[in-house]
Amino acid sequence: MNELSGKIIYTTSRWINRCRNIFYNKRMPEDTTGSLDKKTYIDFNKNRPFGMLPRLCYAPWVNLFFNTQGNAIVCCKNTKLILGNYPENNIHDIWFNKKAELLRTSILQNDLSLGCYKCRESILQKNYSSTTAVFFDKYGMLPLKKYPRVIEFELSNTCNLECVMCSGRVSSAIQVNRERKERMKFPYDDTFVKQLDEFIPHLSEAKFYGGEPFLIPVYLDIWEKIISMKPSVSMYIQTNATILNDRIKHILKKGKFMVGISLDSMNKTNYESIRVNANFEDTMSNVRWLGNNLKNKSVIAAPFRNNWRDIPDVVNFCNSHDFYFDVSTVIHPRELALWSLPKDALKEIVSYYKSVFFDTGRYLQKKNIKVFDELVSSVEYWYQCKEQNESFDNEFSVLIEEQESVSEKIRTVSVLQIKKSATEYKNLLKYHGFSEQELEAFLSIIHLSEPLKESKIPEELVLYYLNKERESGEVIGFFRKSTTEQQQEELLKILKIISREYEMLN
Repeated sequence: MNELSGKIIYTTSRWINRCRNIFYNKRMPEDTTGSLDKKTYIDFNKNRPFGMLPRLCYAPWVNLFFNTQGNAIVCCKNTKLILGNYPENNIHDIWFNKKAELLRTSILQNDLSLGCYKCRESILQKNYSSTTAVFFDKYGMLPLKKYPRVIEFELSNTCNLECVMCSGRVSSAIQVNRERKERMKFPYDDTFVKQLDEFIPHLSEAKFYGGEPFLIPVYLDIWEKIISMKPSVSMYIQTNATILNDRIKHILKKGKFMVGISLDSMNKTNYESIRVNANFEDTMSNVRWLGNNLKNKSVIAAPFRNNWRDIPDVVNFCNSHDFYFDVSTVIHPRELALWSLPKDALKEIVSYYKSVFFDTGRYLQKKNIKVFDELVSSVEYWYQCKEQNESFDNEFSVLIEEQESVSEKIRTVSVLQIKKSATEYKNLLKYHGFSEQELEAFLSIIHLSEPLKESKIPEELVLYYLNKERESGEVIGFFRKSTTEQQQEELLKILKIISREYEMLN
């Protein structure tokens, strides 16, 4: 896509959405812990790349993400709500379960308290272009589908670098050499790749992260499969650009690829001190090849204490070589992040950034400078937070820990809700074919279950769970075809889920 085409699409989409905005529901929910106030939400909505949209984020409706632990989540930034795990669950069952409804409900209320704190912080900082939610905005203009339009893969932490701001979670080199741990087990196999056959025909995008994607063999198999099955799928690769062999070049030329290149400094000494094990000249040679052979490419910088002065030079490189510029905020480790710096240091960074001058003639340059300006806004936001609250650092650290830990209890329900739903479910089972005798036998299996008595879970909560999570026809069919032993085994699984995920309120 050339610059003129991009500008026309961008302008047209914003105009269409401005017209559609007349029909959007403007009602804001009552404030909750993670909600955005009306003024903040409206400002964010006005500044979205494709214009105003009715939902704060579309990821829970269109996106599926697999991480290095085998966990499937809705988005790379939200590790709190786990949809399922491979190989314990197959891809079909992971996508078509109902856990994502929790997050969808929160998003419809503009509530970002269920693990979405990174987007909330970006929006509060007015760092809109780098807010992960906006990457899914283009799907807000299209009808929602039964299958995901995007699958993101972070299948392995295999990496050749030991970047100073990184961790063993996404770098095998750090895991072995710095953390002195065994290499992470790889949970994905040929069966996983085969199960993608059901999903690839519905995809618009596939995204690949690492580790270093060009060192992960299964990615090459998936790329070739996608090119074979649906070559129109846009494939995004987040790479450190240190690896680029002939097979990779051949695949990149065949498919519809985009790359995001991690590049934090244009200074050789500083670059190599940050990206440990990398050679600056080799990286830049690969960057030039990628720039010359791919239409869509970007550079993603991670501003932190070691390189914040170098960021303007990275922007200038992007402006001169037709790369889009983006930012990845460093939250961890705290001792390297900008947000944890003293007020005076943050004030110095803002002053320095505001003294920088960029050429602004072309569309791409204007886009890149806007992202840089939003970085400045983020630093100003942290400064203002510290001005207003001396305990900001500790409070933010607690927020990070709470938001990134998987909830033991991700659903709270009242006794009234449980009883109402249990009655509703009994009637639903009769409506869909259960006789009185079958219903009585079904309920006795639950009522007389020893594990139920041991767990002290009320049987109404089991019915509440089934009403929310299982189709009545599926339950009826299983009851009629299964043995008593199989029924008890299935009930035990349900009880384990309930004890782990549900909390009952009076």
